Amino acid sequence: MRIAIFTDTFSPDVNGVANTLENYLTYLEQSEHEYLFITPEKQFSEKTTNQSISHSFISIPFFLYPEYRIHVPKTSQIKTAIKAFQPDIIHVVTPFTIGLYGIKCAKKYNIPLVGSYHTNFDQYLNYYHFQFLSKTIWNYLLKTYQPMDRVFVPSVHTMNLLRTKGFKQLRLWSRGVDTNLFQPIISNNNVRATYQIHAPYILTYTGRLSSEKNIDRLLALMQSETLKAYDIHWLIVGDGPQKTDMESYGFRNVSYTGFVTKKELAKIYAASDLFVFPSATETFGNVVLEAFASGLPVIGATQGAVNELINDGTRGIACNPDDTEDFVKGISSLLCHPMKRKQMGKNARNFAFKKSWNQIFDQLLEDYYVVMYHHYNHTKRA
Repeated sequence: MRIAIFTDTFSPDVNGVANTLENYLTYLEQSEHEYLFITPEKQFSEKTTNQSISHSFISIPFFLYPEYRIHVPKTSQIKTAIKAFQPDIIHVVTPFTIGLYGIKCAKKYNIPLVGSYHTNFDQYLNYYHFQFLSKTIWNYLLKTYQPMDRVFVPSVHTMNLLRTKGFKQLRLWSRGVDTNLFQPIISNNNVRATYQIHAPYILTYTGRLSSEKNIDRLLALMQSETLKAYDIHWLIVGDGPQKTDMESYGFRNVSYTGFVTKKELAKIYAASDLFVFPSATETFGNVVLEAFASGLPVIGATQGAVNELINDGTRGIACNPDDTEDFVKGISSLLCHPMKRKQMGKNARNFAFKKSWNQIFDQLLEDYYVVMYHHYNHTKRA
């Protein structure tokens, strides 16, 4: 199969979409399938059939998520590449300019078209005081995804949300995790020495440091007198617009790591006791699965897709994202009961074993074949 993938974000961008695509690339490299990644920047070497096309020359940050950039594509270069590659299917990953041109190519050359939905931009509006744009955003997204033969979503929560907005042809495309990289015990783990941690408990957050991740709740937890009594050290992994504000509080028991490599992140998870993730806007929550693989119970939100991962209470505790005390109670209950925390960690690790990337991508390719079969059969009958 020849697969053309259009995306406005890719490694070295640090977000869930780029992480998923990076794992997808690794999977495709090991398969017999040919692929063409059309991305903002060339990130890996070209091969005879498997290659990337660097095509943008002007870009501006997307106002809701500056790490996403709106690119002006070199359409002639893309057109030449698509005609030469002759893809069996086009997968549009992002609903911006590169993705829009992928839709155009699919229509022009009668190529089966699928897309994937990754980010709840509409929910971000509440955090940036642009609620009045909600209807406009949904109208745009619905129109963008409407011509697709199938729209892949990462969670049941996201699928149900899109159905209420009128989306059709929805299909679950979950996420995986590398349980060899992320594991409970890592030899030569020097995290405590690196960040000069002497407290008995390490609580970790990983993600973008921005309003839509409910960072204000995280700051409130750092200031909780109840939690301070447990002698906690916080490790905050990531970067974003709120990092400077967070650092200005001068908490002595908090270390800000910035972006770290995956290997370093795996060490941080393995050295931690709990993973705290108050975001209520996730379409899946890749970092939650990484924490699970590392044997960490997760204290997360009752809203969004994270609740879907922990809602049975065996791998973590779901809390009201607007209630600091609810999070404090959840964290306290596991710090006070080490056996319960340990059992939840085992349950989390066992759950992660069921989420291998190979299984996730095997299913995706099966869905591609189904779409291709129906598309080309319909074309023949027409």
